[in-house]
Amino acid sequence: MSSELIGPEGVIATAGAKLLFDVFGDTAKLIGKRLSLYAETGLDNLERVLKRAHHRESLTEKASGAVSARVIQHLLPEACFCEDEVQAEYLGGILASAKGPVARDDRAVSHLSLLSSLSTYQIRTHYLLYNCILRWRGQHAELIGRWLIPDRHKNITVAVTEEEFQRMMAFATEEPAAAICQHVFAGLEERGLIKGGLHLVMPDPQVRRQPNVAFRYFYPTVLGIELFMWGLGHGDQTIQAYRPELLNDETLPPTMTPLHIELGRVNW
Repeated sequence: MSSELIGPEGVIATAGAKLLFDVFGDTAKLIGKRLSLYAETGLDNLERVLKRAHHRESLTEKASGAVSARVIQHLLPEACFCEDEVQAEYLGGILASAKGPVARDDRAVSHLSLLSSLSTYQIRTHYLLYNCILRWRGQHAELIGRWLIPDRHKNITVAVTEEEFQRMMAFATEEPAAAICQHVFAGLEERGLIKGGLHLVMPDPQVRRQPNVAFRYFYPTVLGIELFMWGLGHGDQTIQAYRPELLNDETLPPTMTPLHIELGRVNW
């Protein structure tokens, strides 16, 4: 796709008028002039987000409705400068979740604002952590969803190996992995997206029932689950729908499996 500076009509033609109207609905007509502000650098990135949104809408059979103008205003600058695969997935999912029949439904604004406050590292970590919970096939796997219902005031404890986590983060040699991990887990907890995870636990044979590899552990939150579901295009559902079936899509970015999940709050 050309990245030359072009006018609004050219932007719509380049990005694909049909794709714009399929994703945004009637409010697609509002975005031509705004797109011209980002045409020089952002069309390729925007198209990737729109294609992810269209894919999510097709999976949830969301053909009608429109996206709030406020949502479009918050989405465009994020989408046009989005270079990361997982961030594009989340933006597309939030956009797909935002489409609906009620003009005043701008809930997606809060999720876009939250996403814009996160670094690429934090977004990727959030995806890895909440995706891996749904991949647990060990003891009590069938009970995890019920333990996450808010009014039960229960916790689950999720442990992930440090080796696999860093492998999935794909840190380059010149990236300060330890400092980035500190930034990631402190920031996610500060925003209420997880609890814990900052402390790296080293193997200690003296501690009963502790895994024998270096690992981190955290507790999921309602807000963390909600952002994950919006990011996968299921913003119209409550967290009772946070189930393994959400992962029945081979186009999702790669992820990891948890080391261990325990019902209740555990401190290692």
